[in-house]
Amino acid sequence: QSHVLTLMAVAANIYRHPSLRNAVNLVVVKVLVVEDEEAGPAVSDNGGLTLRNFCDWQQRFNPPSDRHPEHYDTAVLLTRQDFCGYQSCDTLGVADIGTMCDRNKSCSVIEDEGLQAAYTLAHELGHVLSMPHDDSKTCERLFGPLGQQHVMAPLFVQLNRTQPWSPCSATYLTEFLDGGHGEARAAAPAASAGGAQCDGASSRWGAWSPWGPCSRTCGGGVHFSHRLCDSPRPRHGGRYCEGQRARYQSCRTEECPPDGKSFREQQCEKYNSYNLTDPQGERLEWVPKYAGVSPRDRCKLFCRARGRSEFKVFEAKVIDGTLCGPETLSVCVHGQCVKASCDHVVGSSKKLDKCGVCGGNGSTCRKISGSLNRSKYGYNDIVTIPAGATNIDIKQRSHRGVRHDGNYLALRTQEGRYLLNGDFAISAVEQDILVKGTILKYSGSMTTLERLQSFRRLPEPLTVQLLTIASELYPPKVKYTFFLPKDVPFGKQKEQKSPHVIRPMLTSQWVLGDWSECSKTCGSGWQRRTVECRDVEGRASPAC
Repeated sequence: QSHVLTLMAVAANIYRHPSLRNAVNLVVVKVLVVEDEEAGPAVSDNGGLTLRNFCDWQQRFNPPSDRHPEHYDTAVLLTRQDFCGYQSCDTLGVADIGTMCDRNKSCSVIEDEGLQAAYTLAHELGHVLSMPHDDSKTCERLFGPLGQQHVMAPLFVQLNRTQPWSPCSATYLTEFLDGGHGEARAAAPAASAGGAQCDGASSRWGAWSPWGPCSRTCGGGVHFSHRLCDSPRPRHGGRYCEGQRARYQSCRTEECPPDGKSFREQQCEKYNSYNLTDPQGERLEWVPKYAGVSPRDRCKLFCRARGRSEFKVFEAKVIDGTLCGPETLSVCVHGQCVKASCDHVVGSSKKLDKCGVCGGNGSTCRKISGSLNRSKYGYNDIVTIPAGATNIDIKQRSHRGVRHDGNYLALRTQEGRYLLNGDFAISAVEQDILVKGTILKYSGSMTTLERLQSFRRLPEPLTVQLLTIASELYPPKVKYTFFLPKDVPFGKQKEQKSPHVIRPMLTSQWVLGDWSECSKTCGSGWQRRTVECRDVEGRASPAC
């Protein structure tokens, strides 16, 4: 244990150096000495496999609660095993990049060759904290050649004691911590990693800089002010400054002129100029993708090809001030979703009322509701929602829980163009429907409660329809609500048959089965389902 604590003390001292530009304190929570190889993780000369085995093994010793005195943020395996890479056995350690906040992967394995293993330890922990090698393309693009005298050099030669950390390492760590990954690592330690503490000269923050340029010209952007830990810079092991290095506030909060496009949509459209094409050579147009994006990725620029399922992540961060999603007023700042309000001010408590008025009391609009319980084969008009409507919610509940009951919601513009489920083509999965900067969220037809929702003001009138292909078997159960300004006229239209369908009712019809599980957990997979021709009594039929 004395040897382990010595290595940790050396590594902790390296992490206290001001060239890292962050206050990082290494603390040993527990030391386990595995004397019986059978009781420990499987170790071999394959460094990658050993890392996987150790990551799996160490989880049993880590209490899940951050408040537990023996909970740790990362685990390190010290071993005398010689690790081999693809071409040589010069590998001294292995770790994955940026896994500090993933308890299943926050670990590293170190070949213990004596005291110099402390530098390997600092290097591999740097990877876990998202630092790449100094000779990586991103580092060289930002800072030029960095040499081999820093901790994150791919081949350790000699440490630059006046600047052990390269500016690239400091930048990546700052991005990692400022991106919200430092919160879970902020638990107060019980003890340091050891080593003699010197009475070094600690530092204090300097003055705040003037506010920088606004990230947007309208619609609510943010601008930043920064300060440096240089009053004076810490020396001789003195503590680095703790607290915020940057602050931000809202700017340019006035509404943007209505151009029918959201700010995120404008960012996706920028990539139309790249002239990306599909395998058939057809040019792709890019629109925002919201459906299927996890909450933690909302501030990445996900764009999908219009009319297709293909999508790309064009940017790791959207521009500051971009809405986190179509159903929220929160905005993205430095890649994180932060609370904002309808007045485009970060931290504001103002709210939209049901009429879509910021800070209103709901007195300027009225609630419209209705239902549809009968339909004929083909497209049946349900309701035409006028422009200006807010909080739209249309539900189609499947008959007795049957997932594919032959009734599907459809959406059509006043010009007759279908935005959803037109031409008897059904969208099985959830999707976002873009209407002049406003998003309508569709649940997909695979659910027993088919739903179409929008929280923003509708920019143009739309007709909601019901596509029925099995009216005698399963009657529909549609309900709708929305709110409309009191000065906008509205009269419920009589139930009518859409003129777009002239096909007669068939005695037999196609019956769709459930989708199978996807063939892949990520990337591009496929699903299958059965399509059978059945008569009105459910028997197989050749007459479809």
